[in-house]
Amino acid sequence: MFINENCETSPIKLITTDQISTRDIPAFCIRAGHDLKSVSDGPPYEFIINLVKT
Repeated sequence: MFINENCETSPIKLITTDQISTRDIPAFCIRAGHDLKSVSDGPPYEFIINLVKT
């Protein structure tokens, strides 16, 4: 799934096993203007993201 302005589903749940994603996903949300609601301790890491349309 690609996150773009045409995405109809929000919030989304993103599940990863990569520990670096705990740094990368929050940084992406800040740059893209999305609202990171929660991050679970993992692995697996679960992110809940509210997509903000621009």
